[in-house]
Amino acid sequence: MKFKTRMFFVSLALVLATAIPSLAGGDHMAKMKADLNLTDEQVTQIEQKFEQLKPVKEKAMAIKTELKALEGAASPNQKAIDAKKAELEGVKKEWKAKADSIYRSVLTKEQYAKFQTWQAENEKQYATKKN
Repeated sequence: MKFKTRMFFVSLALVLATAIPSLAGGDHMAKMKADLNLTDEQVTQIEQKFEQLKPVKEKAMAIKTELKALEGAASPNQKAIDAKKAELEGVKKEWKAKADSIYRSVLTKEQYAKFQTWQAENEKQYATKKN
């Protein structure tokens, strides 16, 4: 059970890092800028728009903390743990949808298509490493 939980959070971290270049560090954004041929204006727009998603990140972190507490209880309540995991999954989906909306609004059609391929490759590499 604990291994699955850890893997879930590692997966969440990867999704967030992939989806949030402004929070994932400059190297990620530099690679994305080069791979997608982003303009400086596009980079600025992406970073500014992702700033608005900080509350969603904070919400996910709070849920994660609550989940860890539930799992670490002397007698864990599986129903409460499952509910908290479902809540976290909902926040993760919300994040992904909002991030996708940001990319769609800033990138050209060609850049967005390339971004989707780029993102799928990142997820595939992560899945390979995970196994």
